[in-house]
Amino acid sequence: MTDGAVTGVTDYRGHMVLQRDGYADLFRKFLDRMKPDRIVEIGTASGGLTLTLADLIEQMKLHCVIRSYDIARHAGVTALLRNGVQLITVNLFDDTYRCFNQNATREVVSLIEFIRQPGKTVVMCDGGNKVAEFNLLAGVIKDGDHIMAHDFAWSENVFKSEIENKIWNWHQISGDDVFAAIDKNSLKPFWSRDFEQYAWLSMVRRREDGEPTW
Repeated sequence: MTDGAVTGVTDYRGHMVLQRDGYADLFRKFLDRMKPDRIVEIGTASGGLTLTLADLIEQMKLHCVIRSYDIARHAGVTALLRNGVQLITVNLFDDTYRCFNQNATREVVSLIEFIRQPGKTVVMCDGGNKVAEFNLLAGVIKDGDHIMAHDFAWSENVFKSEIENKIWNWHQISGDDVFAAIDKNSLKPFWSRDFEQYAWLSMVRRREDGEPTW
């Protein structure tokens, strides 16, 4: 096991995990509290985090489906299929990352319908453009759903003073990037202190009328 805080790489059952050491315990507690019906992961990469979540779900006997998206199929991730993970290779976003990909309409509609099913959905933004992923998908989730984004710090100053070389060495999304989406979609922090120790932004959607905004 390598030092996740310094290198950003750990290992789980032979799959590389781009997470800080100790991440599995945090997600176990989160799953136990949340008990989601489905998880949407943007950015499968080598599948280490995906496989961790699948194993936790099985161990905890939760009824939860994982659907993981990536623009390319990385070596070894097909093993995830044996764990019931739905792997989808597609770019959901257009080249500007300002809107969904009109050339993948079927996949985008399927994603939206998947998220909007009854029950709790967790959306995890960990792909190539976390800002766009969060901002677009924040408008899709329904009341009671969670949305998260990795490589997060509230500001560059916070990253430099509190996170870099202490917790995590990557910073790809900041508070200024998501404040508008948080306000527009009635997102509230959920276990923010816990998740920020692992460079994750964690939000839950709460609206008095319960209506989605997408």
